[in-house]
Amino acid sequence: MCPHAADHAQAPHFRIASPSRSWGESASGACRTVRGCAVSLNKITLSGNLGADAELRYTKSGNPVVSFSLAVNERTPNGDGTWGEYTNWPDCVMFGKRAEALAPWLRKGTKISLLGRIHTRSYQKDGQSIKRWEVRVDDVELMQYKRDAQSPAQANAAAPGLAMATGDPSPVASVQPAAPDLYDDDVPF
Repeated sequence: MCPHAADHAQAPHFRIASPSRSWGESASGACRTVRGCAVSLNKITLSGNLGADAELRYTKSGNPVVSFSLAVNERTPNGDGTWGEYTNWPDCVMFGKRAEALAPWLRKGTKISLLGRIHTRSYQKDGQSIKRWEVRVDDVELMQYKRDAQSPAQANAAAPGLAMATGDPSPVASVQPAAPDLYDDDVPF
């Protein structure tokens, strides 16, 4: 039984995954309500096109950081019954070796899907305290690669069967097995 059971009468509840559990009760029996022992969730899923090539830099300790802005379009109703399009431009940042490996593929115009969380970054600029929202990216999926005509090695990165070489930021082809012969004359019937 939840220690906040008295609050359940006034607090809204939501159903947890399993139908065998009562409303607002987790697997441990603790409540998951808006009041009491409330659960916080900070997850965001976005898809859109990169507004510019991703910027790869390194922290003082040598950890890779990739940052980029993502054009996320949303349709909104106009007052006259028509629909307009509004573009949000969230700043996104990804850390670690995976970010470093993805950087060559994150080019302007590339359509991606990402999973991350909202983070507030605070810093000082001209003596004023500035707070900015950014998306801390946990996972990226390339949905449509924007080929770069100026770099053939990077343009070939969109082709299937390419892998990243260790220590070399340019993509190299991996060995692929030969396709089976679909027109075999020795059919058993």
